Formats: sequence, C-alpha cells, structure tokens
Amino acid sequence: MHADNAARAIGVSSTISHMLRSMPEQLAHGRCDLPRDILAKHNINVQELYKAPKNTPELQNAVYEVATTAYTKLCGVAELHIPNSPRQALPALLVAVPVKMWLERLEHANFDVFDPRLRQTHAVHVMWKLWKARRKGTWLDVSNQQTGN
Repeated sequence: MHADNAARAIGVSSTISHMLRSMPEQLAHGRCDLPRDILAKHNINVQELYKAPKNTPELQNAVYEVATTAYTKLCGVAELHIPNSPRQALPALLVAVPVKMWLERLEHANFDVFDPRLRQTHAVHVMWKLWKARRKGTWLDVSNQQTGN
C-alpha cells in the first residue's frame, strides 16, 4: 500500500509541475489552470495575464504556493512511503526525480515561470540523477546538489 500512496502523491506533484511548466504557453492561449482561490488570494487579474503574459510579484507568490505543495508532497513521499515500499516498486516511482529537479530549478528562478532557463533541458543530468536515485534507493537529497541548472 505504501507504493500506491507514493505513486498517487508523485502523480499529484507531477501534474502540478506540468501545470506550472506549461503556464506561459497556456496564458498565451487564454488559459490559466491555477486554482481560482489562489488567484484571488494573491490578487491576480487573469484577464490582464491573458492580454500580457508576464511575471509579476503576485504571480510569483501564487506559483510559490502551488510549487511548494508539490515539492512538499515529493519530500514526504521519499521520507514516509519509499522506505516502506517494495524495492521492486522503486523504478516506477523514479518519475519523481525529474519533477523534483524542475521544481528546484523553479525555486532557483525565484518562481518565475517565464524564466527562459526553465525551458532548457538537461537530459544527461536527469539521467545521472535517475541512476543515482536508483542506486541509492530513494531520490531524497539526490537532486539537492545543483550542477549547472
């Protein structure tokens, strides 16, 4: 059951990460998937974002709030569920590694979803982190040591 719970939490984190990653393109097409209560809480006028998609302090705060939820779920999974999951389930759960890496890059970009550095891919680096996570048996602390991201 721990692997099921881990997979569910990883899926939620992955979905949130994808939503944030695709936000610039979605805004350009008149779509915003951020929860309405978070938009209201941070006084974000979605119509203005549709007209001129750009980073604002309010948007950064909203992105921070949503991204923190995703990141916290990943760390909780690594601490609570992975140690209690069957070892053979780990390969299926390693999708969390690139998600965690991107969320950390978002943090380094000060939660600016428009930062062009977030569009860069680091395939070799991701593969290295996946290999290390597989060998270690968890992704906790695997991607905390940034190298060139």
